[in-house]
Amino acid sequence: MMISVNNGAYIKAVKLKDKKYRDEYGLMLVEGEKLVKDALKYGYEAESIFLTEGKQTELYDSIKRYTVTDRMMKRLSAKTTPQGIVALIRKKPNEPKIPEGKSLILENIQDPGNLGAILRTACGAGYNDVYCCGGADPYSPKSLASGMSAQFAIRIYECGIEQAFALNGSNEIICCDMNGESLYSFRAKTDHALVLGNEGQGVSKYVTENSEKKIGIPMENGLESLNVAVSAGIMMYMLKRSD
Repeated sequence: MMISVNNGAYIKAVKLKDKKYRDEYGLMLVEGEKLVKDALKYGYEAESIFLTEGKQTELYDSIKRYTVTDRMMKRLSAKTTPQGIVALIRKKPNEPKIPEGKSLILENIQDPGNLGAILRTACGAGYNDVYCCGGADPYSPKSLASGMSAQFAIRIYECGIEQAFALNGSNEIICCDMNGESLYSFRAKTDHALVLGNEGQGVSKYVTENSEKKIGIPMENGLESLNVAVSAGIMMYMLKRSD
């Protein structure tokens, strides 16, 4: 049965496009059949799911389902062309903990697309503990779309930078700094924490003063820096040489 725009569950879902309500309800909007299936595969609980008429399927019979118009789906979607499936997935409580190996500390990454791309690379490179210290929400629709299920597969902690450093005290803490030692010659300890900063400002004074090592990617042709997601990918995979 088609629901109206005044349906309480639908109104709640629309609110989840705002981080304030994602935090309040402990829910996130997950769009697309692949991401929804992956969330369930990794043990996340779906509170409900919204489907357009052409996307009706028995795959979600155990989840409370709502049928919506294409226009209503577009309001829920973060995409130019909605995929016809959006689920309300309950976030898992994730109290910041000591990492179980190498980790990633992200300080004030502002762009949700960059953040999702970094999380996707972290997942692929085996940086299974990620500390998000300010900046974009790793569970925003755009971050989730860019992360391609990475958010469900790794441990993501939201905390302050000082707490992240304290929890990583047993790891060698390495920060990305354009004036640091060349990444090409640097060899990290197997258990290390890589710190990347804001797209425009880089890492904070606290990070530079408290990191054990500083490394940079050599640049040619007068270029000063790379996109933070690109830099993160290069660094994580280059540092894996120490594994």
